[in-house]
Amino acid sequence: MAIINGGMKEYKISNFADLMQALKENPEWLEELRRMILTQELLELPKKFENFRHRVEERFDAIEKQVQEAKKKADAIEKKLDKDVWSLKGMWMEMKVRGNIHSFLSEHLLNVKLVGQKRVKKFLSLAIEKGIISKEERADVLGIELQKKPRS
Repeated sequence: MAIINGGMKEYKISNFADLMQALKENPEWLEELRRMILTQELLELPKKFENFRHRVEERFDAIEKQVQEAKKKADAIEKKLDKDVWSLKGMWMEMKVRGNIHSFLSEHLLNVKLVGQKRVKKFLSLAIEKGIISKEERADVLGIELQKKPRS
């Protein structure tokens, strides 16, 4: 058993609980005890850990930003690929229809023949000359847009 003078109050220390109570009531004693028991390295550990945690958070923030940027780029690439793929699908479908035109139209038309673009344009030009169709109708058949002349 020990009697400790804590300024205005005396503490009778007969067990560990008494010591704990005295340390709770006198936090400066607890700090002094820590400095006596723990090494300087251990005492600095909370501050070092806080610095480490801060650096880790900064790195995670930087990585998260990079991931977000990469995701945006990937989304843009995906949209471009979707657009390109749809164009390729359209071209593929056109080629398939052109190659199998007989199969598609055989129920409706007899003796269907595939005619090249050059020949179609020639027939359309002759039809315009004979007044059978207009230039706009020729453009519709060829799937092109005519430029409208500005009005004066």
